[in-house]
Amino acid sequence: MLSYLTRLGVGKDLSQSSSKTIEFILKKSEEYKTLPFDEYLKKYFKEVDTYDNEIWSKIISKLVQPAYDKSRYDEMVYVYAYLDKKYHNFVTQYEIYNQLKNDNRLPDEIKQFIGFLAGADKGIFFKQYNLTIE
Repeated sequence: MLSYLTRLGVGKDLSQSSSKTIEFILKKSEEYKTLPFDEYLKKYFKEVDTYDNEIWSKIISKLVQPAYDKSRYDEMVYVYAYLDKKYHNFVTQYEIYNQLKNDNRLPDEIKQFIGFLAGADKGIFFKQYNLTIE
């Protein structure tokens, strides 16, 4: 996790709580595989940590925006730790983004983020939980 945030260029010293953070992430990762999705969300995301503008800005500028710019795909591959851009489903990403594009309830960066997630890891997250834009 810390190496991912380093690749994002987050300037905060997050290493102080790294062992607790890693332990927590590993526990969440295991329960992600075993708990029903709605229970998982309720358990781990009922109370969300304080919004961190620096991290959000880095995610958008160094991960999401490059996924929408063919000349920056390699940058996205590096930050997301893909071996190659073939591990991202750009077709699904754009399909979801295009479905959201005219929805006035969300800012464009959120629409792009949702599209990015839909294409991440060949779209596995959306497929695993049978998620659709509806």
